[in-house]
Amino acid sequence: MEENTQTDNKCKPSPLCFVKMLVNNLVAGSVIGKNGSIINSIENKTGCSLKLSPNNSYFPNTQERVLVLCGKQEQINNALLIILDKIRQISSQHLQDKQKVNNNNNNNNLNNNNNNLNNNNNNLNNNNNINNNNNNNNTSSNDSNNSNTTVNTSANNNNNNNVPKYTCRIVVPKSSVSAIIGKGGQQIKQLQDSTGTKIQISGREDGLNERIISIVGPFESITDTALKVTNAIQNDPNLKDLLSVIYHKTNNTNNNRTMSHNFINHVPLSDYVVPHPYNVFQQDPYVDVNMMNSIMRQSRDSFNLPCEISIQIPDELTGSVIGKNGSRLTNIMNTTGAQIRISRKGELIPGTTDRKVRIMGTVAAVHAAHVLLLQRLESVYMNMRSITS
Repeated sequence: MEENTQTDNKCKPSPLCFVKMLVNNLVAGSVIGKNGSIINSIENKTGCSLKLSPNNSYFPNTQERVLVLCGKQEQINNALLIILDKIRQISSQHLQDKQKVNNNNNNNNLNNNNNNLNNNNNNLNNNNNINNNNNNNNTSSNDSNNSNTTVNTSANNNNNNNVPKYTCRIVVPKSSVSAIIGKGGQQIKQLQDSTGTKIQISGREDGLNERIISIVGPFESITDTALKVTNAIQNDPNLKDLLSVIYHKTNNTNNNRTMSHNFINHVPLSDYVVPHPYNVFQQDPYVDVNMMNSIMRQSRDSFNLPCEISIQIPDELTGSVIGKNGSRLTNIMNTTGAQIRISRKGELIPGTTDRKVRIMGTVAAVHAAHVLLLQRLESVYMNMRSITS
């Protein structure tokens, strides 16, 4: 009995945290990198799993893509800092490009006017010399005092205006808004005052159970605020059910209601995930999360029974599944609590070029790990297709 308890504890999934962000296409591209190199690097470096909505797939009523982060709290925080730095880099580059365009336009206008001004200046100089001689003695002392005041005022204004401001947008369940605002708005006011940021919350939309938190301010300030907001929403029981990255409009009584592919396709939600018979090229091969939650409540005990399944993967793809120094496989095992064993190199299933993969643990842990392995295989296949096409 004691031995079974120890086994169950080992297989119990680690607590997961989630963050859903909105990013524009430029930031999304910088997060993905060439052939997914940067997003893979972020995952390996932080241990956090990332899921990004496809190109031209935006959060409702925006032109921004959805980025979901999943991992332990520290992993989430580290990945969030990297994403925010990407936002800073893209925003700074955009501002520089805009300034260059404005400067070029101004230079062109100045060049066109210079010829006319030079002609007028020749006539004005003769008159100015006479007037300046009469006025210099009377105004020199006043000009000195005024110039000092102007310089000091301009310096103070420049110090305030030259600090660049950035925007971070986080999507939260509408049930989390009260925790962010606080009673009488005290919580959000205190957060704004302590960080120096401006926080705006989008209005309610029919059929959408989420709200957008927009954080605007200097980089260090929005970083501090974003970390505090993401920490504040983790206790919301609805968070795990609202990790959609793709939204589809449907014709029903709520015209704006959206259906979506959930992050369940990438990480285990509510500790339990059950896949359908799969095809790596199917778009949505898994059970809908709402139906899954209903099943879980009715038969939770069955998910804790011991389980083992075997699958096979092509030998040439094994390295992509395992990851550098086994990092990807270790991350899957730590996330789900399942044990995964892959046959040694050269030990192929007879008559194939595939290696055998054994997944062991509770029913919940095994199927959660199964989903993640299939998702990784799907990602590898899609990358191969994009390269060869």
